[in-house]
Amino acid sequence: MHPILVAGTGSYRDDARVDWYCPLSSFARFLASQSLAPAFHHWRSTPDLAQQAPFIWSTDVAGLPWTRTSTWAAGGTALAYFIEVTADLRGKETAILAHSHALQVVLYACAEQGILVNQLISVGSPVRKDMQAIAARARPRINHWLHIHSDRSDHWQWFGELFDGHFGIVREHPLADRNDAVPGVGHSELLRDPLCQSHWLDRGWLMPLRDPLPIVFPEPPG
Repeated sequence: MHPILVAGTGSYRDDARVDWYCPLSSFARFLASQSLAPAFHHWRSTPDLAQQAPFIWSTDVAGLPWTRTSTWAAGGTALAYFIEVTADLRGKETAILAHSHALQVVLYACAEQGILVNQLISVGSPVRKDMQAIAARARPRINHWLHIHSDRSDHWQWFGELFDGHFGIVREHPLADRNDAVPGVGHSELLRDPLCQSHWLDRGWLMPLRDPLPIVFPEPPG
Protein backbone atom coordinates (compact mmCIF):
# COMPACT_ATOMS: atom_id res chain seq x y z
CA MET A 1 0.00 0.00 0.00
CA HIS A 2 1.04 3.60 -0.57
CA PRO A 3 -0.06 5.70 2.42
CA ILE A 4 -1.16 9.31 2.09
CA LEU A 5 0.73 11.44 4.62
CA VAL A 6 -1.40 14.11 6.30
CA ALA A 7 0.38 16.83 8.29
CA GLY A 8 -0.77 18.13 11.65
CA THR A 9 -1.52 21.64 12.87
CA GLY A 10 0.99 24.29 11.90
CA SER A 11 3.07 21.96 9.75
CA TYR A 12 2.59 23.61 6.36
CA ARG A 13 5.34 26.18 5.96
CA ASP A 14 6.23 25.75 2.28
CA ASP A 15 9.44 24.21 3.60
CA ALA A 16 11.05 22.94 0.39
CA ARG A 17 9.36 19.56 0.94
CA VAL A 18 11.58 18.33 3.73
CA ASP A 19 9.07 17.99 6.59
CA TRP A 20 8.02 14.43 7.46
CA TYR A 21 5.00 14.35 5.11
CA CYS A 22 6.95 15.63 2.10
CA PRO A 23 8.55 13.62 -0.73
CA LEU A 24 12.15 14.44 0.22
CA SER A 25 11.80 13.75 3.95
CA SER A 26 13.69 11.02 5.75
CA PHE A 27 10.38 9.48 6.83
CA ALA A 28 9.10 9.27 3.25
CA ARG A 29 12.36 7.67 2.21
CA PHE A 30 12.12 5.24 5.12
CA LEU A 31 8.65 4.14 3.99
CA ALA A 32 9.92 3.78 0.43
CA SER A 33 12.76 1.56 1.69
CA GLN A 34 10.08 -0.71 3.17
CA SER A 35 8.28 -0.90 -0.20
CA LEU A 36 5.58 1.43 1.15
CA ALA A 37 6.34 4.57 -0.84
CA PRO A 38 3.82 7.30 0.06
CA ALA A 39 1.20 8.50 -2.40
CA PHE A 40 2.17 11.92 -3.75
CA HIS A 41 0.84 14.02 -6.58
CA HIS A 42 2.91 13.63 -9.74
CA TRP A 43 3.24 16.91 -11.54
CA ARG A 44 4.95 15.11 -14.39
CA SER A 45 5.43 11.49 -15.42
CA THR A 46 8.72 11.12 -13.60
CA PRO A 47 10.03 9.14 -10.63
CA ASP A 48 11.92 12.24 -9.46
CA LEU A 49 10.69 13.00 -5.94
CA ALA A 50 11.50 16.68 -6.42
CA GLN A 51 8.72 16.78 -9.02
CA GLN A 52 6.11 15.32 -6.69
CA ALA A 53 3.93 17.07 -4.11
CA PRO A 54 2.31 15.95 -0.85
CA PHE A 55 -1.28 16.39 0.22
CA ILE A 56 -1.59 19.87 1.70
CA TRP A 57 -4.29 21.48 3.78
CA SER A 58 -4.08 24.80 5.66
CA THR A 59 -2.96 23.12 8.95
CA ASP A 60 -4.45 26.17 10.71
CA VAL A 61 -5.37 25.93 14.38
CA ALA A 62 -8.95 24.81 15.01
CA GLY A 63 -11.04 23.53 17.90
CA LEU A 64 -10.55 26.59 20.11
CA PRO A 65 -13.34 28.98 21.14
CA TRP A 66 -12.01 31.64 18.77
CA THR A 67 -11.38 29.30 15.84
CA ARG A 68 -13.61 27.13 13.70
CA THR A 69 -13.74 23.37 13.28
CA SER A 70 -14.75 24.12 9.69
CA THR A 71 -10.99 24.26 9.09
CA TRP A 72 -10.92 20.48 9.63
CA ALA A 73 -14.03 19.97 7.49
CA ALA A 74 -12.47 21.96 4.65
CA GLY A 75 -9.31 19.88 5.00
CA GLY A 76 -11.43 16.75 4.78
CA THR A 77 -12.96 17.97 1.54
CA ALA A 78 -9.50 18.68 0.14
CA LEU A 79 -8.36 15.20 1.17
CA ALA A 80 -11.32 13.66 -0.64
CA TYR A 81 -10.31 15.53 -3.80
CA PHE A 82 -6.71 14.40 -3.41
CA ILE A 83 -7.74 10.76 -3.12
CA GLU A 84 -10.10 10.98 -6.08
CA VAL A 85 -7.79 12.88 -8.41
CA THR A 86 -4.30 11.83 -7.37
CA ALA A 87 -4.30 8.59 -5.43
CA ASP A 88 -7.38 7.19 -7.21
CA LEU A 89 -7.48 4.40 -4.66
CA ARG A 90 -11.20 4.34 -3.89
CA GLY A 91 -11.26 2.46 -0.60
CA LYS A 92 -9.63 -0.90 -1.21
CA GLU A 93 -6.09 0.43 -1.24
CA THR A 94 -6.47 3.75 0.59
CA ALA A 95 -4.09 4.06 3.53
CA ILE A 96 -3.61 7.27 5.52
CA LEU A 97 -1.00 8.21 8.08
CA ALA A 98 -2.22 11.25 10.02
CA HIS A 99 -0.32 13.33 12.57
CA SER A 100 -1.99 15.22 15.40
CA HIS A 101 -5.14 17.12 14.32
CA ALA A 102 -4.83 15.65 10.84
CA LEU A 103 -6.95 12.88 12.36
CA GLN A 104 -9.88 15.30 12.51
CA VAL A 105 -9.37 16.05 8.79
CA VAL A 106 -9.51 12.33 7.99
CA LEU A 107 -12.61 11.82 10.14
CA TYR A 108 -14.40 14.64 8.34
CA ALA A 109 -13.36 13.18 4.98
CA CYS A 110 -14.92 9.86 5.93
CA ALA A 111 -18.01 11.17 7.72
CA GLU A 112 -18.98 13.98 5.35
CA GLN A 113 -17.30 13.16 2.02
CA GLY A 114 -17.84 9.41 2.09
CA ILE A 115 -14.18 8.47 1.78
CA LEU A 116 -13.39 4.82 2.48
CA VAL A 117 -10.10 4.14 4.25
CA ASN A 118 -8.62 0.67 4.37
CA GLN A 119 -5.85 1.43 6.88
CA LEU A 120 -5.62 4.51 9.14
CA ILE A 121 -2.66 5.24 11.40
CA SER A 122 -2.97 8.27 13.67
CA VAL A 123 0.06 9.55 15.58
CA GLY A 124 -0.19 11.81 18.63
CA SER A 125 -3.71 12.84 17.67
CA PRO A 126 -5.82 14.66 20.27
CA VAL A 127 -8.90 12.72 21.33
CA ARG A 128 -11.65 15.32 21.46
CA LYS A 129 -15.12 14.98 22.93
CA ASP A 130 -16.53 17.48 20.44
CA MET A 131 -15.39 15.18 17.61
CA GLN A 132 -17.15 12.09 18.96
CA ALA A 133 -20.17 12.39 16.69
CA ILE A 134 -18.04 12.88 13.57
CA ALA A 135 -15.75 10.02 14.63
CA ALA A 136 -18.73 7.72 15.16
CA ARG A 137 -20.05 8.52 11.68
CA ALA A 138 -16.60 8.05 10.17
CA ARG A 139 -15.73 4.79 11.90
CA PRO A 140 -17.78 2.41 9.69
CA ARG A 141 -15.85 3.78 6.71
CA ILE A 142 -12.46 2.94 8.26
CA ASN A 143 -11.50 -0.71 7.88
CA HIS A 144 -8.67 -0.74 10.44
CA TRP A 145 -7.39 2.02 12.72
CA LEU A 146 -4.10 2.04 14.64
CA HIS A 147 -3.70 4.93 17.10
CA ILE A 148 -0.17 5.63 18.36
CA HIS A 149 0.46 7.93 21.30
CA SER A 150 3.09 8.80 23.88
CA ASP A 151 2.93 9.98 27.49
CA ARG A 152 3.45 13.27 29.33
CA SER A 153 6.33 13.96 26.94
CA ASP A 154 3.63 14.83 24.38
CA HIS A 155 2.10 17.99 25.79
CA TRP A 156 0.74 19.00 22.39
CA GLN A 157 -1.70 16.09 22.36
CA TRP A 158 -3.09 17.40 25.64
CA PHE A 159 -3.18 21.02 24.43
CA GLY A 160 -5.06 19.82 21.37
CA GLU A 161 -7.84 18.50 23.62
CA LEU A 162 -8.47 21.80 25.40
CA PHE A 163 -11.94 23.39 25.17
CA ASP A 164 -13.52 20.21 23.81
CA GLY A 165 -15.95 19.79 26.71
CA HIS A 166 -14.15 17.21 28.85
CA PHE A 167 -11.64 17.32 31.68
CA GLY A 168 -8.36 15.44 31.87
CA ILE A 169 -6.02 13.99 29.29
CA VAL A 170 -7.14 11.20 26.98
CA ARG A 171 -4.29 9.40 25.26
CA GLU A 172 -6.02 6.35 23.75
CA HIS A 173 -8.73 6.69 21.15
CA PRO A 174 -11.79 4.63 22.12
CA LEU A 175 -12.78 3.94 18.51
CA ALA A 176 -9.40 2.68 17.30
CA ASP A 177 -8.89 -1.02 16.70
CA ARG A 178 -5.52 -0.83 18.40
CA ASN A 179 -3.85 1.71 20.66
CA ASP A 180 -0.11 1.57 21.19
CA ALA A 181 1.87 3.74 23.62
CA VAL A 182 5.53 4.67 23.26
CA PRO A 183 7.01 6.55 26.23
CA GLY A 184 9.27 9.55 25.86
CA VAL A 185 8.88 10.27 22.15
CA GLY A 186 6.94 13.50 22.41
CA HIS A 187 4.52 14.69 19.75
CA SER A 188 6.29 14.19 16.44
CA GLU A 189 9.60 12.39 16.98
CA LEU A 190 8.17 9.14 15.59
CA LEU A 191 7.79 10.96 12.29
CA ARG A 192 10.59 13.51 12.29
CA ASP A 193 13.47 11.80 14.11
CA PRO A 194 15.22 9.09 12.04
CA LEU A 195 16.40 7.49 15.28
CA CYS A 196 12.78 6.64 16.08
CA GLN A 197 12.07 4.88 12.81
CA SER A 198 12.98 1.53 14.34
CA HIS A 199 9.76 1.66 16.38
CA TRP A 200 7.77 1.29 13.17
CA LEU A 201 9.47 -2.03 12.51
CA ASP A 202 9.88 -3.33 16.07
CA ARG A 203 6.24 -2.69 17.01
CA GLY A 204 4.78 -3.97 13.77
CA TRP A 205 3.06 -0.71 12.86
CA LEU A 206 3.75 -1.22 9.18
CA MET A 207 2.22 -4.68 9.05
CA PRO A 208 -1.35 -3.46 8.36
CA LEU A 209 0.06 -1.65 5.33
CA ARG A 210 2.00 -4.69 4.13
CA ASP A 211 -0.77 -7.21 4.72
CA PRO A 212 -4.12 -5.40 5.00
CA LEU A 213 -7.00 -7.06 6.78
CA PRO A 214 -10.02 -8.12 4.71
CA ILE A 215 -12.32 -5.25 3.78
CA VAL A 216 -15.36 -5.04 6.04
CA PHE A 217 -17.07 -1.89 4.74
CA PRO A 218 -19.42 -2.02 1.75
CA GLU A 219 -18.02 -1.58 -1.72
CA PRO A 220 -18.34 2.02 -2.90
CA PRO A 221 -21.04 2.51 -5.54
CA GLY A 222 -19.99 2.46 -9.17
